[in-house]
Amino acid sequence: MALAPKPARVEIEAPSAGAAFALESRLAHLAPTAVGRGDRWVVELPTVGAREDLEAVVREWLARIGTEATTLRVDGRMIHVHASHSARAHVATNRSFIG
Repeated sequence: MALAPKPARVEIEAPSAGAAFALESRLAHLAPTAVGRGDRWVVELPTVGAREDLEAVVREWLARIGTEATTLRVDGRMIHVHASHSARAHVATNRSFIG
């Protein structure tokens, strides 16, 4: 019988209060808390099951806010996560649209 992986406590560094609140909203199903500590912001998660899924959400969030990378702390262990270049916001122009 395989045991399920132990849930981990996670902190995700955010570049600003607005970015922290945006990530908190994206992760609402995991009961996150955005916390300001002086001029530093983090989003705390009490537990997380699949770290790979969380990292994918963080990569997309980084791309959306225009930040290249951040640090996750999983049970005190630091993990650097870089923005997903495929998730960069696309600004469409409709100047040639006729209809």
